[in-house]
Amino acid sequence: MSVIMDKRIDVPSVDREGVVYHVRPPTVAERASFQAAIIAEGGQEISKYRLLDALIEGVNALMPSDEDKEQREAYLARIDQHRADVLKAVEVYDQSDQEDEKVREDFLKAVATPKDIEELASIVSEHYQPYRRLVGEMAVYPQRAGIVAARMFLIGWSGLDEPFTRKLGRVEDSTLEPISPRDLAAIGAKVRELAQPSKATLGNSRSARGGSRAQEPSPVESGTPKKAPRQPSTAAGGAKSSE
Repeated sequence: MSVIMDKRIDVPSVDREGVVYHVRPPTVAERASFQAAIIAEGGQEISKYRLLDALIEGVNALMPSDEDKEQREAYLARIDQHRADVLKAVEVYDQSDQEDEKVREDFLKAVATPKDIEELASIVSEHYQPYRRLVGEMAVYPQRAGIVAARMFLIGWSGLDEPFTRKLGRVEDSTLEPISPRDLAAIGAKVRELAQPSKATLGNSRSARGGSRAQEPSPVESGTPKKAPRQPSTAAGGAKSSE
């Protein structure tokens, strides 16, 4: 146990002042089993690029007619431009000192979703179920990954008046009950970072460049076009659900 504790990484609680969770880094062999366990738990990591592809699909489904062509092309061109901006940011980040806090901050700002794309995504999410489903999967992934990470790599905590035990090299769910969802997500994020210490996790370059549109994005002016996408027909498979 002393050897494990020597390698521990501290993860401060998001919700409880003074509480710190202790995890150990995954070994090379454990990285694959960690990912497999997340998938078995129902977790599916949605890359930035996949979400943009789904947004393109939603715009096409919601605006299929010729009379919508000009507006549709404006939306798609704006999404393409954002994809190009993200790709450029990833390239710069990969060639930079990723341990530099300023580099990290600049990267996060560069890949953040602009307000006009957020507004468009909100409309598509409301009326196009496949896109809404992906957004939902993205929302729950951090907690699912955190549950798996805590089961496998949590080795203790400080500042929490609850007993901590590991049995047969794993932490049982009953032991994890005192941990809040946000803290589980923080544990998962740290373990995933340790498993991929120098990788940008937005998605691989192949999926990034292989979207539904042409590979070369069309530059357009920023700003969301005023006309919102129409609701899709049931034939398009994207009618608004009652969920």
